[in-house]
Amino acid sequence: MQLFVLLFTLLMPFLQPLAQMGADKMQQKLNKTPAQLQSTQQQPMMAPAEQPQPQPQPRIVYHNGQWWKFENNQWYVWRQM
Repeated sequence: MQLFVLLFTLLMPFLQPLAQMGADKMQQKLNKTPAQLQSTQQQPMMAPAEQPQPQPQPRIVYHNGQWWKFENNQWYVWRQM
């Protein structure tokens, strides 16, 4: 298996142009113009990932001798165990 990966890695720079040339010939047989090929090549492969919204920090309050935390629209009290 490692030998296969090594050979594949060494041969890839020589095989890639041959594969590209074959793909170009196939595109010519399908009657695609170079303008059509360029428009499809310039499109991004993946849409940009959406940025996650920052989560609000929990609000912590000391009241009546207890620590309270407001999180997810609820109040929680901290108790020692």
